[in-house]
Amino acid sequence: MEQQTNVISRIEALEKRVEKIENMIGGTMSVEPRKEVSYEKPVAKEPSKPTWITDLFRWLKEDWLMKLGAFLLILALGWFVTYAFANDWIGPVGRITLGTVAGAGMLGFGYYFMSKKRVPGEVLVVTGMVMIILTIFAGKLFYEFFTPATALGIMALVIALVAGMSVMRGSKSLAVLSLVAASFVPALSGDIDRNNVLYLSYIFAVDLGMLLVVSMRGWRVLIPLSFIITAIYFSMIFENYGYQEDEMVIWLFMGLSYALFLISNVAAILRNKKAVFADLCVAGLNSLIILIWVLAFVHDEWQSMVLSGLALTSVVSIYLLFQKSELPKKSVIYIYLAMAMFFIGGATAVELEGQTLTIAFSIEVFLAALISVYAFRDVKFTRSVAVLQLVPVLMLLGNDRSFDRWHYGTPLFNEHFFAILISVLSLGGTA
Repeated sequence: MEQQTNVISRIEALEKRVEKIENMIGGTMSVEPRKEVSYEKPVAKEPSKPTWITDLFRWLKEDWLMKLGAFLLILALGWFVTYAFANDWIGPVGRITLGTVAGAGMLGFGYYFMSKKRVPGEVLVVTGMVMIILTIFAGKLFYEFFTPATALGIMALVIALVAGMSVMRGSKSLAVLSLVAASFVPALSGDIDRNNVLYLSYIFAVDLGMLLVVSMRGWRVLIPLSFIITAIYFSMIFENYGYQEDEMVIWLFMGLSYALFLISNVAAILRNKKAVFADLCVAGLNSLIILIWVLAFVHDEWQSMVLSGLALTSVVSIYLLFQKSELPKKSVIYIYLAMAMFFIGGATAVELEGQTLTIAFSIEVFLAALISVYAFRDVKFTRSVAVLQLVPVLMLLGNDRSFDRWHYGTPLFNEHFFAILISVLSLGGTA
């Protein structure tokens, strides 16, 4: 019994010691609460939008056999129509009627088929459009069935119909192809030299139609394409008009073209609150082409006034765009600012010459850099503007008399001295 009592007492003592040790350990060691580890999910990058070149190749790859067949059909039709016209197989009225009816049927069937299968329907519509245009062209060329104005009107109506189909079916590729077809109409109608006003009006009407399509569907890629077409045809016709007396026609369409693309460019950017690559191209090219036109087709005594007005127009465009501070890209603003500087520089070069022109350029570049610093607060762009200081420096270096030694009797403070002084001060201020 005594042994059992001793064992029990020892066990109780051990339990107390263990309990005491556990209490000591529990007091000194604290269990840290479990921290939840948060894992940030990687942000998926938005895929870049395909360019118009990518869209073109993708459109060509879809149902390429049908597109190839349509192309071969157009070639065969063109060969057949020209051969039939040359050999008098069909009368003039029958020839024109056959080609026009076949093309119209293809247009209607293609428009209906686009609601079921877009690409085959587009191919049929384009095929029908080309069939009608080739028929009208062959009728005018071989039989003189149409006058240039009549041929131009019929082709323009067909192209306008196809452009309307592109809007109704939401087909951007069809709109692009209709604009490309519109660019060939003046060449196919013929006698551009004798109908300058007619073709200038036609190109301007195409531009208006293009802007209508862009406003309805937002396909801004049409704007630079239309501008390129306009610049090419207007330059050709203006050159022809340059030897004639009716210069008001040149100035009228010159101003209409510049205003149309300027307003459409600024309006598109303000409406969409962003500037895409097409907007940048139109902004730069439109200002550049009007500068070339003014220097080529406006009288010397009016050039400075016109260029000053264009510079003021660019400044107003900058103000309107600069008010929209939410624009993600300021590149278009910089383009308009650069063109305003070119307009002012052109007006200065027309009015001044020699060292006076060098002084004026130095002051203008300094003021432009100053405005860039305080208005845009963009150091990188200001440095780009400061590079223009090379222009007056090169003008000084190109003038041999600027650094010649002064001869006895030559006043110290002459125009060469002030040109060098102001250029150095302008360089220092810009730096």
